Amino acid sequence: MKMIARGSLGVLMTCVAGAVGAVGAPAAAAGEHVPVALPPLEGLEHAVPVEVPALSTGLPVPVPGAPAAPRYEEGRLLPAGMPAPLPVSGELAPTHAALPLPHPLSDREAGTAHVTTPVSELVAATPGGDLALPLTAPRADGFGLPDLAMPEAALISPELRGTPGATLGLH
Repeated sequence: MKMIARGSLGVLMTCVAGAVGAVGAPAAAAGEHVPVALPPLEGLEHAVPVEVPALSTGLPVPVPGAPAAPRYEEGRLLPAGMPAPLPVSGELAPTHAALPLPHPLSDREAGTAHVTTPVSELVAATPGGDLALPLTAPRADGFGLPDLAMPEAALISPELRGTPGATLGLH
């Protein structure tokens, strides 16, 4: 085997290994979120005479899905629903915020307000379209030539589905 063939084979194997690793990576990240480390707001206490709230949250990791298969209809040159909406799913991270509340009539604290959101699934789909060419399918009586037709275009609206919730408490 010549050096050129060995080099080409090595480059091919490297590309295949990279592609397999890239395809497996999003599957491992599915259903997870990235925690967000918020810097402490200690300087705020000196500027505004209130205690600093505590906040912990995360960002969802969007995972793209597979678009719907094209639907072919009789009499159309292009499939229906093309370009197809692309589904994207993720998980909203749990969030916790705590804010100390001052008592309105004295210098002591009235308590701490807590807002907590649980983990919830989120599914979205990008906008899609439906486009028909201004030509019909080839006709036998017209020597295989298509007729002219009115052009058709439609927009498929994006969608967002999820069940977020929150609890508010005073301790």
